[in-house]
Amino acid sequence: MKDSKEPAILLDNVRDGIIRDSRATDGTNIFIHVQGDKSDDIVLRNNNTKKAKEVVTFEKENLRKVVESN
Repeated sequence: MKDSKEPAILLDNVRDGIIRDSRATDGTNIFIHVQGDKSDDIVLRNNNTKKAKEVVTFEKENLRKVVESN
């Protein structure tokens, strides 16, 4: 939803996940939000995030280490 405060993609307790070849559309506030203590080994590849205000946000700071992005 355009200009929503909700993320376009919500990852909650995701393990061994990959998001690739996705794109943020006009008005995307948060592209991906990661939450959940069981989240681990998440890979982001070849996503077009130019139109997102924020690419990835995290429920807790320690979740940054579970996401690999390029």
